[in-house]
Amino acid sequence: MHALFPATVPWAVLPIFVYTFGVALVMPVLSVAAQSLLPTMRGLAASVQNFVQMLIFALLSGFVAPALFDSALHLAAGLVVGVTLSVGFAWAFVASQGSAPQPCPVPD
Repeated sequence: MHALFPATVPWAVLPIFVYTFGVALVMPVLSVAAQSLLPTMRGLAASVQNFVQMLIFALLSGFVAPALFDSALHLAAGLVVGVTLSVGFAWAFVASQGSAPQPCPVPD
């Protein structure tokens, strides 16, 4: 839409609000689900998860965002590519598992 029309305040900001609100709702659930796979090492799992998340964010912010910052159309195209890659990786991961990953048993 912004490739054809100028961006106006409510419509340009609304998708960002919806995205960040959704991420804020989902992230705690995803963190607990990932940490439940290693119940005896939740602290390690949380640390590694946060490290990987920050590393990916830093690489994207340092290299990808400046390359796409020329126009809103480039940013939108980059977002479509990122979402497509994310869905593709999630689909490949689920397909490779055969079933849902089971948590490690907790010793008594």
